[in-house]
Amino acid sequence: MLQITTTNEGLIPLTLDKYACVLGTLFAFDIGDDFIDALKISKAEAIAIFPMDIADGLDRYKEGIKRLFQYIIYEDQSYIGNIIIVTHTPELETVTREVIAETARKISSTHKLFPDDKVMLSQSVTAFKGSTGDPITHITAFIRCSQHIDKRDDTTAEKIYHYKAEDTDLSFEFRENIMLGNMSTGVTLGTYSFHCKREWMDSWEYTPEYLENHNPGRTRSRSDD
Repeated sequence: MLQITTTNEGLIPLTLDKYACVLGTLFAFDIGDDFIDALKISKAEAIAIFPMDIADGLDRYKEGIKRLFQYIIYEDQSYIGNIIIVTHTPELETVTREVIAETARKISSTHKLFPDDKVMLSQSVTAFKGSTGDPITHITAFIRCSQHIDKRDDTTAEKIYHYKAEDTDLSFEFRENIMLGNMSTGVTLGTYSFHCKREWMDSWEYTPEYLENHNPGRTRSRSDD
């Protein structure tokens, strides 16, 4: 389960409490059953997905992007060419390619297949850099992604559980642009974030005391299950 927050809901409004629509682009850390509803509510013109809710497997992610691709093909083709998915692990890249192969259709207006590999950015989330802007308000947001992983242990009488916590932060520096002849300048309005945190049990082992009393020399991890 992701914990999703924003530091400024005025400039980074959350749609359905978990998707951020910033200057016409809908940013998502997860593709839930309500993602298409979020697209319709936000009236976003572009989609940027950073899949983070993957600690317990990729089935949910696979179904989510399959629904999204089918929605774009059959109901709203305006998102063709306006969607990216940051496939930041080899497993994500493999699953995304499988869904692309299953769902791709030739679009009559372009005579090209959608989706194709161009919807993927196969890189770490921290390599992401971008910008988005509003031509009416002349506000631009410059985007960077950072990530931090912490570890903690939880010990019971029998076992030691090893947990990992991953914090992913999309940082938006908002700037109001002013044109002076051919020169562009402006005022920085502030830097705010769209943030998610997920924690999962990575492995466990028996305590030394338990092993000494019950099964000397035996340790176990999650991979033994």
